[in-house]
Amino acid sequence: MRDRTDEVERERQLASLDRMLRHNIRNELNVVQGRAEMISDQASDEIAELAAPIEDAAERILNQSNKVREIVELLSKPATMTTLDLAGVVTGVVDQLEGEYPDAEITVEVPPNLELTTVPELKRAVYELVENAVVHTDQATPEVTVTVQQSDGTVELNIADNGPGVPPEEQKVIGGNSDIQPLLHSNGMELWLVKRVVTRANGTIRFEDRKPHGSIITISLPHLDCSEERHLGSQGETSFRSSDRNPMEDAPIGSSESHNRSDDL
Repeated sequence: MRDRTDEVERERQLASLDRMLRHNIRNELNVVQGRAEMISDQASDEIAELAAPIEDAAERILNQSNKVREIVELLSKPATMTTLDLAGVVTGVVDQLEGEYPDAEITVEVPPNLELTTVPELKRAVYELVENAVVHTDQATPEVTVTVQQSDGTVELNIADNGPGVPPEEQKVIGGNSDIQPLLHSNGMELWLVKRVVTRANGTIRFEDRKPHGSIITISLPHLDCSEERHLGSQGETSFRSSDRNPMEDAPIGSSESHNRSDDL
């Protein structure tokens, strides 16, 4: 009992330190961004051009810190199962991304009325995969196709794109065959977040090359019947709540409902 109490106290202290550090980082980066914007607005064109990379670098650090926050929050709480309308999840994510990236061509092929018992964070995983495909393409027009296939006991969610593919070193980390460190120096943190969500959902993720160009990322998830759902709810730390919907499921990713911007760091 004493050991558990000490462990809880250590976790509490680490969480406090984590929040304080991220808060301080955000404050300092706000100063950097503010000064860079002043230089851009008031200096000559030549000097203003030098300030642009400073603003971009600060924004990248903030975005990466936000991803770290989400991963920390995800790993610090027990997994909870809920019932999701998979077609609604996918179309909701795609509608949001089409608004954010109007030049992207995103096609959806999802069977209607497909309910899936899984983690509520699945919406976040779908968003990250589709956005990753749109943002990191090397083609003039990003093309992404999202399809869902259902078989006995399994649902497969496929995201196919016309981009350069997922780098091999990132595939190794997502597959659990390498350390996460390489992702800290790339755009792979989003994929690692997806991996953690899929693992919590008792699923798997795999990568394939798409001919003649691009890649396919497939998430395989268990499709449980009612008796299996009840059994899952009695096992381990994963609980099942069929009617207790998470408000984040219906909120746009990145909105004030999905997370409070003031708490990003």
